[in-house]
Amino acid sequence: MRFMSERGPTEARTRLEEFLRAEGGSLAAMFRRALGDPELAMDLLQETMMEAWRHIETYDTERPFRNWVFRIAENRLRNRIRRKRLEAARMRPLGDWEPAVAELPEAGVMASERQALLEKALLGLPYEERLCVILRYQEELSVSDIGEILGATPNAVSLRLFHAREKLKSLLGERRRP
Repeated sequence: MRFMSERGPTEARTRLEEFLRAEGGSLAAMFRRALGDPELAMDLLQETMMEAWRHIETYDTERPFRNWVFRIAENRLRNRIRRKRLEAARMRPLGDWEPAVAELPEAGVMASERQALLEKALLGLPYEERLCVILRYQEELSVSDIGEILGATPNAVSLRLFHAREKLKSLLGERRRP
């Protein structure tokens, strides 16, 4: 094993800057889809990059850098979702008031009704399945890379993807019926 600390702080900073330029948009999109909130996604992107910077010396240079950062991102995302659930459980309903749904910046591009239904159905999946779908179909990662990021076996990832696709088919099928 070789760790980034052996290479020096300048190379580490360069590596993170290159990653942010090349992959920052993908990471932000993953957060946005997983959370359904563009502003929260950008906050989480910043937190992830700061966390990666603080722990760059722990990066094993023999492993894919992208997977290492995505693993940090997944941990931050899991904590944020957990915190969001706790906050929601503590909140009392405010009568008939319903919060307005924030419009995504890509709303003009993703105008199709099917895309909107898919995004909504994706948010209805359990966290692990939702993240597997995002990493597989948005990030186009292999099942083994997803397993490395999530700390799961490739078979477990394949099973989560299967269940997620079945649930998405069911959710989308239910929405199409009158």
